[in-house]
Amino acid sequence: MKYYTGVGSRETPQVILDLMFKTAKYLDSKNYILRSGGARGADCAFEMGASIDKCHVYSINAKHKAVSGKPSIIPDLEKFRDLAKLCCLHYNKINSQYAKDLHTRNICQIIGSDCDNIIKSEFVLCYTQYGEYKGGTTTAIRCAERFDVPIFNFGTYDSITDDILRIKEIKYNLKLFLELHTNEVCTVAQCMTVT
Repeated sequence: MKYYTGVGSRETPQVILDLMFKTAKYLDSKNYILRSGGARGADCAFEMGASIDKCHVYSINAKHKAVSGKPSIIPDLEKFRDLAKLCCLHYNKINSQYAKDLHTRNICQIIGSDCDNIIKSEFVLCYTQYGEYKGGTTTAIRCAERFDVPIFNFGTYDSITDDILRIKEIKYNLKLFLELHTNEVCTVAQCMTVT
Protein backbone atom coordinates (compact mmCIF):
# COMPACT_ATOMS: atom_id res chain seq x y z
CA MET A 1 0.00 0.00 0.00
CA LYS A 2 1.17 3.51 -0.85
CA TYR A 3 0.19 6.33 1.51
CA TYR A 4 0.49 10.09 1.28
CA THR A 5 -0.63 12.82 3.66
CA GLY A 6 -2.83 15.71 2.50
CA VAL A 7 -3.42 18.39 5.16
CA GLY A 8 -3.30 22.11 5.76
CA SER A 9 -4.88 25.31 6.88
CA ARG A 10 -8.62 25.83 7.18
CA GLU A 11 -7.97 29.17 5.43
CA THR A 12 -6.31 27.69 2.33
CA PRO A 13 -7.04 29.91 -0.72
CA GLN A 14 -9.64 28.52 -3.14
CA VAL A 15 -7.18 28.35 -6.04
CA ILE A 16 -4.96 26.06 -3.92
CA LEU A 17 -7.95 23.98 -2.77
CA ASP A 18 -8.76 23.32 -6.43
CA LEU A 19 -5.19 22.10 -7.04
CA MET A 20 -5.34 19.89 -3.96
CA PHE A 21 -8.60 18.32 -5.14
CA LYS A 22 -7.18 17.62 -8.61
CA THR A 23 -3.91 16.30 -7.17
CA ALA A 24 -5.83 13.93 -4.88
CA LYS A 25 -7.81 12.65 -7.89
CA TYR A 26 -4.56 12.05 -9.78
CA LEU A 27 -2.95 10.21 -6.83
CA ASP A 28 -6.15 8.21 -6.35
CA SER A 29 -5.82 7.01 -9.96
CA LYS A 30 -2.27 5.86 -9.09
CA ASN A 31 -3.63 3.86 -6.10
CA TYR A 32 -2.26 6.13 -3.38
CA ILE A 33 -4.19 6.18 -0.11
CA LEU A 34 -4.78 9.60 1.42
CA ARG A 35 -4.27 10.27 5.13
CA SER A 36 -5.98 13.41 6.37
CA GLY A 37 -7.77 14.98 9.32
CA GLY A 38 -11.31 15.81 8.27
CA ALA A 39 -11.12 19.58 8.81
CA ARG A 40 -12.57 22.18 6.45
CA GLY A 41 -10.18 23.73 3.99
CA ALA A 42 -7.17 21.74 2.80
CA ASP A 43 -8.12 18.44 4.44
CA CYS A 44 -11.58 18.49 2.88
CA ALA A 45 -10.21 19.36 -0.59
CA PHE A 46 -7.90 16.34 -0.53
CA GLU A 47 -10.62 14.08 0.87
CA MET A 48 -13.13 15.10 -1.80
CA GLY A 49 -10.59 14.12 -4.49
CA ALA A 50 -9.93 10.70 -2.99
CA SER A 51 -12.29 7.77 -3.41
CA ILE A 52 -13.86 6.39 -0.24
CA ASP A 53 -11.70 3.24 -0.25
CA LYS A 54 -8.49 5.28 -0.63
CA CYS A 55 -9.15 7.86 2.07
CA HIS A 56 -8.13 7.48 5.72
CA VAL A 57 -9.54 10.32 7.81
CA TYR A 58 -8.22 10.38 11.39
CA SER A 59 -10.60 11.66 14.06
CA ILE A 60 -10.26 12.10 17.79
CA ASN A 61 -13.64 10.59 18.71
CA ALA A 62 -16.93 9.41 17.21
CA LYS A 63 -18.44 12.92 17.45
CA HIS A 64 -15.60 14.46 15.43
CA LYS A 65 -16.83 13.89 11.87
CA ALA A 66 -14.97 14.66 8.66
CA VAL A 67 -16.31 17.71 6.82
CA SER A 68 -16.04 15.69 3.60
CA GLY A 69 -18.42 13.06 4.95
CA LYS A 70 -15.82 10.31 4.56
CA PRO A 71 -15.75 7.67 7.33
CA SER A 72 -13.23 8.19 10.12
CA ILE A 73 -10.55 6.11 11.81
CA ILE A 74 -10.30 6.75 15.55
CA PRO A 75 -6.79 5.85 16.76
CA ASP A 76 -5.77 5.15 20.36
CA LEU A 77 -4.37 8.64 20.95
CA GLU A 78 -2.57 7.72 24.18
CA LYS A 79 -0.10 5.62 22.19
CA PHE A 80 0.90 8.68 20.14
CA ARG A 81 0.98 11.35 22.87
CA ASP A 82 4.73 11.23 23.55
CA LEU A 83 5.52 11.73 19.88
CA ALA A 84 2.98 14.57 19.71
CA LYS A 85 4.81 16.29 22.57
CA LEU A 86 8.04 16.13 20.57
CA CYS A 87 6.45 17.42 17.36
CA CYS A 88 4.21 20.13 18.85
CA LEU A 89 6.69 22.36 20.65
CA HIS A 90 4.00 24.10 22.75
CA TYR A 91 2.04 20.91 23.57
CA ASN A 92 2.43 21.20 27.36
CA LYS A 93 1.21 24.81 27.28
CA ILE A 94 -2.07 23.90 25.59
CA ASN A 95 -4.93 24.07 28.10
CA SER A 96 -7.60 22.37 26.01
CA GLN A 97 -7.63 18.55 25.95
CA TYR A 98 -9.53 18.78 22.64
CA ALA A 99 -6.68 20.80 21.08
CA LYS A 100 -4.09 18.37 22.47
CA ASP A 101 -6.04 15.48 20.96
CA LEU A 102 -6.10 17.19 17.56
CA HIS A 103 -2.31 17.67 17.63
CA THR A 104 -1.89 14.02 18.68
CA ARG A 105 -4.20 12.88 15.88
CA ASN A 106 -1.96 14.75 13.41
CA ILE A 107 0.82 12.23 14.16
CA CYS A 108 -1.39 9.45 12.72
CA GLN A 109 -1.72 11.42 9.50
CA ILE A 110 2.00 10.73 8.95
CA ILE A 111 2.61 7.26 10.42
CA GLY A 112 -0.82 5.62 10.51
CA SER A 113 -2.93 4.47 13.44
CA ASP A 114 -0.94 1.39 14.52
CA CYS A 115 2.07 2.50 16.54
CA ASP A 116 3.27 -1.11 16.72
CA ASN A 117 3.38 -1.31 12.91
CA ILE A 118 4.31 2.15 11.63
CA ILE A 119 3.81 2.66 7.91
CA LYS A 120 4.90 6.20 7.17
CA SER A 121 3.46 8.24 4.34
CA GLU A 122 5.64 8.44 1.27
CA PHE A 123 5.23 12.23 1.12
CA VAL A 124 3.19 15.13 2.50
CA LEU A 125 1.23 17.69 0.49
CA CYS A 126 0.14 20.61 2.64
CA TYR A 127 -0.64 24.30 2.86
CA THR A 128 0.47 26.77 5.50
CA GLN A 129 0.50 30.48 4.66
CA TYR A 130 3.87 31.44 3.14
CA GLY A 131 5.10 27.93 3.96
CA GLU A 132 5.53 28.93 7.61
CA TYR A 133 5.21 26.66 10.63
CA LYS A 134 1.66 27.62 11.63
CA GLY A 135 -1.24 25.91 13.33
CA GLY A 136 -1.91 22.22 13.76
CA THR A 137 -0.41 21.43 10.35
CA THR A 138 2.97 22.20 11.91
CA THR A 139 2.65 19.11 14.12
CA ALA A 140 2.18 16.94 11.03
CA ILE A 141 5.08 18.71 9.26
CA ARG A 142 7.43 18.23 12.22
CA CYS A 143 6.43 14.57 12.48
CA ALA A 144 7.14 14.14 8.76
CA GLU A 145 10.55 15.78 9.20
CA ARG A 146 11.29 13.46 12.13
CA PHE A 147 10.53 10.43 9.92
CA ASP A 148 12.30 11.86 6.83
CA VAL A 149 9.07 12.12 4.85
CA PRO A 150 9.37 14.62 1.95
CA ILE A 151 7.07 17.68 2.15
CA PHE A 152 5.55 19.86 -0.57
CA ASN A 153 4.01 22.99 0.94
CA PHE A 154 1.78 24.88 -1.51
CA GLY A 155 2.11 27.97 0.72
CA THR A 156 5.78 28.35 -0.18
CA TYR A 157 4.55 30.14 -3.33
CA ASP A 158 2.32 32.70 -1.53
CA SER A 159 4.81 35.51 -2.16
CA ILE A 160 4.00 35.32 -5.90
CA THR A 161 1.11 37.79 -6.05
CA ASP A 162 0.08 37.09 -9.65
CA ASP A 163 -2.32 34.10 -9.35
CA ILE A 164 -1.63 32.84 -12.89
CA LEU A 165 2.14 32.91 -12.38
CA ARG A 166 1.80 31.36 -8.89
CA ILE A 167 -0.30 28.46 -10.21
CA LYS A 168 2.14 27.83 -13.08
CA GLU A 169 5.02 27.78 -10.62
CA ILE A 170 3.16 25.42 -8.25
CA LYS A 171 2.13 23.06 -11.07
CA TYR A 172 5.65 22.86 -12.42
CA ASN A 173 7.26 22.21 -9.02
CA LEU A 174 4.48 19.85 -7.90
CA LYS A 175 4.98 17.86 -11.12
CA LEU A 176 8.71 17.51 -10.36
CA PHE A 177 8.00 16.62 -6.71
CA LEU A 178 5.47 13.92 -7.65
CA GLU A 179 7.72 12.44 -10.32
CA LEU A 180 10.54 12.21 -7.80
CA HIS A 181 8.47 10.72 -4.98
CA THR A 182 5.98 8.51 -6.84
CA ASN A 183 8.35 7.13 -9.48
CA GLU A 184 5.68 8.06 -12.02
CA VAL A 185 6.48 10.20 -15.02
CA CYS A 186 3.90 12.96 -15.33
CA THR A 187 3.56 14.35 -18.81
CA VAL A 188 3.13 18.07 -19.27
CA ALA A 189 -0.43 17.36 -20.43
CA GLN A 190 -1.21 15.41 -17.24
CA CYS A 191 0.30 18.13 -15.13
CA MET A 192 -1.82 20.82 -16.72
CA THR A 193 -5.08 18.89 -16.62
CA VAL A 194 -4.78 16.88 -13.43
CA THR A 195 -2.76 19.16 -11.22
